[in-house]
Amino acid sequence: MIIGGEAVYPEQLVAWQAAAPAHVRLINTYGPTETTVVASTCDLQGVAPDSASLPIGQPLAAVTALVALAEHKRFRAFAAARDEARWRKIGRMLLVTLATGFVIELVLMPIALFHFHKAGMLGAFANIIAIPLTTFVVMPLEALALLFDMVGLGAPFWWLTQQALTLLLMIAHGVSASPWATMLTPSVPAFVFAGMMAGLLWCLLWRSRWRWLGL
Repeated sequence: MIIGGEAVYPEQLVAWQAAAPAHVRLINTYGPTETTVVASTCDLQGVAPDSASLPIGQPLAAVTALVALAEHKRFRAFAAARDEARWRKIGRMLLVTLATGFVIELVLMPIALFHFHKAGMLGAFANIIAIPLTTFVVMPLEALALLFDMVGLGAPFWWLTQQALTLLLMIAHGVSASPWATMLTPSVPAFVFAGMMAGLLWCLLWRSRWRWLGL
């Protein structure tokens, strides 16, 4: 069971632990936009509900990778705001989106290969369209729909939201149908997975040129 969006209180965890089967895990998630983006997770299954607040866990691997990328001076210089033509600004923003998506896929690939024997290959390219579409079209339309619902005029905005979500699903289905969408591998030995994760951790934790030894 994955929960998020609202704080979890000790008395709620007590009720869960008393009623839920022992094999069902309760994962508490937290993110900057609540249930839209998850930045950290915590398994509450073995947490003692004897404190005023319950933990939100540790940052996800993808979040750590993005922090490491943002700390790179060349990436910061490239992504920094500047006076330039609008088309150059849009192009630079798209390249930043592509770079962050590629880094996320690179970090999550060993985990996906170990657990599911396959990993996504085209997600970074799909996000060039999906992220702006969600941020600048879907979410504003939902906000307008909720606002105009108060006076009974939200239907047109909900229709537009549905069309935007339909386009988003078309992109997802189109990318997933591509023969290049996923990479399949046989079972990855545990020691290989441990080596890949150790290399990634080395890359993420070091801030000097030593980090490249993790590759």
